[in-house]
Amino acid sequence: SSPPPPPPSPPPSPSPAPAVPPEPPPPLPPSPPSAPTCSGEADMTLTEDASAGDVVIYVQCYAAGLGPGSIIYVEGVAYEVLRLGAPSRQQRRHDSSAITLVTPLTANVVSGTSVVVAAPPPSPPPPRAGPFSAGTGFSTGTGFSTGTGFSTRTEVKKDPHLHFAHGGTADFRGRPGQLYSFFSAPDLALNVKTEEAVFRLRKGRLLVNGSFLTEAHLVARVGTCPEELRPKGGIGPLPAGAARKCVGEKRKWANISFWANRLNEHNTGWNFVNGTCGGHEFHIGIDSTKTCEELHVHALFSSATFTLRNWTVTVRGNHVYELVSGPSHRIDVSFDAKDQAAARDLPHGIVGQSFSSPLPRIGKKDRYPWSGTFTTAAMAEGAIDGEAALYEVASAYSTAFAFSRFEAHPWSNSPEGAVWGGSADLGAAASTVEV
Repeated sequence: SSPPPPPPSPPPSPSPAPAVPPEPPPPLPPSPPSAPTCSGEADMTLTEDASAGDVVIYVQCYAAGLGPGSIIYVEGVAYEVLRLGAPSRQQRRHDSSAITLVTPLTANVVSGTSVVVAAPPPSPPPPRAGPFSAGTGFSTGTGFSTGTGFSTRTEVKKDPHLHFAHGGTADFRGRPGQLYSFFSAPDLALNVKTEEAVFRLRKGRLLVNGSFLTEAHLVARVGTCPEELRPKGGIGPLPAGAARKCVGEKRKWANISFWANRLNEHNTGWNFVNGTCGGHEFHIGIDSTKTCEELHVHALFSSATFTLRNWTVTVRGNHVYELVSGPSHRIDVSFDAKDQAAARDLPHGIVGQSFSSPLPRIGKKDRYPWSGTFTTAAMAEGAIDGEAALYEVASAYSTAFAFSRFEAHPWSNSPEGAVWGGSADLGAAASTVEV
């Protein structure tokens, strides 16, 4: 018999449904651009107006070292930084960097206002046996120490706003056409002229009768110390009796001026700096240099730097914008000190004196209204010794005024303890003042 037929094959199992690929996650929102750090000599300035009661301000960049807990000055008022950035509920500006404050602004401020980071506190003064002790640091007797490489920036610019070494601000109108000593140190001084100007601010809504700096006049006594009087190796205390000779022997006068009215419509020129070196006249302009003994002058497109020992003075020319009447160009001025320059020279002058003490100098400021007309009046009251009239000088290269330090000796607390060179173990500091 034939075998039984094979059992029927089971029905094919249904094909599994094709797997559905998982839905990709939604794209991440674009990361906000990282906040830029201010480069070079750029300053923090407000990029938009802010009102009293605001706790967030916007600047174009962050100053190096700025962070939570930093102290900043806005229009002379100190504020503590809570965080860098705005609260999450507040929309980020892609062209600005936000700073959130611990306490709200106390007054209205306008775009373009400088935001200054307060200098950290100086090192405590070292113990000393007398007025000067080489190898242990230098103290002025008011708690100021030269520190160990600490650097600050102060500035005076625009119509003129003063930002002092070690923090603090003030405004300074000056008398029309008057010359003032802004800086006075042994063998180095800088006088400036203030001129009245009428100009507009806030897109023409405010008419201001103010002033600008228009001339800077540097006077220096230059020349090298005679070789036979220098200490061995060029560094260390001068031999007994040599200190006075090294400021009196082989000396010549350098008188140099920067003139804003010699800048053209392109904010430059070929002779905006001129002067004399040992009685010999010279003038320089775009990308030119001049050396007069140890004084070095370098003119760029619309600025010039003057370097003598460890001091550097920088003068920058600029247009006066929205001008109604008065000078068409102005200048800003800065002062930089390196190593022991500030402690050695203890400078004075309207701006220079801020190098000689560690405390912020908070002076009178002009409060500009939002619209209408306004005349500036502040003369740095409260931030300077005495009153502004005591800093007036009779001529461009005059060094005589109430607090002049031009004829003083470096290390004047102990004249015979003068130091030649800059590497003696005294503690080093660097400071900058801009005008």
